[in-house]
Amino acid sequence: MNNPSQMPAFCRILPQLHLLPVRPFLTRSTRRLPLAVRLALVLASTTHCGGGLTLVPQAETPPTEAVSVTSLPPPAVPEEIPPLTNERTDLAWMDGCWEWSVGRWIWARGGWVEVPQRGAYFPGKIAVGSDGALLWTPCSWVVDGKPIGLITPVVPARYPASARSVAR
Repeated sequence: MNNPSQMPAFCRILPQLHLLPVRPFLTRSTRRLPLAVRLALVLASTTHCGGGLTLVPQAETPPTEAVSVTSLPPPAVPEEIPPLTNERTDLAWMDGCWEWSVGRWIWARGGWVEVPQRGAYFPGKIAVGSDGALLWTPCSWVVDGKPIGLITPVVPARYPASARSVAR
């Protein structure tokens, strides 16, 4: 079930619950829900929602050398997964990622991509060097052990509407 519009409604809402204000949910009635009911909600969300999204294969090892950066990347930008038409079953979802460019972080939008044959995606990694410097290994696709950079999505994420940059 690659198409989010074919998922049950609660599957489309559950990933966005963290965006809602917490206080209205902390009522006496919700705190008194029996444990069995709370567990059933979690089980229903994982049983009926999990596994419905085809994700790109992940690369274990960094494909490129790390570069020195002056700040940590910002939190990931939430992206809306657009529905796919039934004829595009060959696509997989790739999350967006932050890229370091000319002294600032720039968001590279995710989306539905055609996975290269023998390809895997490295989502980027931040580390601290032995000298205390921040080191960024950029997001990249790897084919036969060689980095090929990012792939432009066939169907890009709906949000953000355009690339967003953050000067740091």
